[in-house]
Amino acid sequence: MKLRALVIAPHHDDESIGCGGLIAKLAEAGWDMAICVVFAPIEGINTPEHQKRLCEANSAASLLGAKRIGDLNFPCREFISIETITWQIVEVLRQTQPQLVLIPHETERDPEHISSYRACLEALWLSASGFRSELGPPLKGIDIVLGYEVWTPITHPQLTIDISGVIETKLRAIRSYASQLELTDYARAARGLAAYRGVMYGGCSFAESYSIIEAYENAFYLTSF
Repeated sequence: MKLRALVIAPHHDDESIGCGGLIAKLAEAGWDMAICVVFAPIEGINTPEHQKRLCEANSAASLLGAKRIGDLNFPCREFISIETITWQIVEVLRQTQPQLVLIPHETERDPEHISSYRACLEALWLSASGFRSELGPPLKGIDIVLGYEVWTPITHPQLTIDISGVIETKLRAIRSYASQLELTDYARAARGLAAYRGVMYGGCSFAESYSIIEAYENAFYLTSF
């Protein structure tokens, strides 16, 4: 059976910064990799900036070997209830039926990363229930949920993955977001953090660290990451 992973990213580029190395590594290993983005750009949808961001996101996903399965397009920096986000993510989880889910970790400081994390926690158990059957069949077979770091480094990493072989792929994906690099050099930051994680936690050149949010006995492939 082909394994599937779903990345829930608050914003376009979070998937590349937070877990681009793991995405590329799993894609190389034959996994089906799906990316869903929660919030629209701050400029709004159907704007020139939005169209540019979509092109950048498509380029990044292609480099990583992933498929973008659509954006939820919630307005950026506006109040959106956690419940509203939750049910949209439930539908995505049920349609995707992943074994691995990657979400922002629990102590990210960005408010929309926090909202995404909380909505994902609710959506994970609701998607496995019989509630709202119109959103799809219950989620089955999930093995592990990992939290990735973007704005706030994880204080006590529980899993560190060697990404030395795919670091350049990760950085190219980040650099696909030229509009965002005009604001901050995220590629430089990601490379620096990956080097630190590799030396201090992974015994390698470059690594990504994760929190383990949920894990089950059949998450056997953890040891092969």
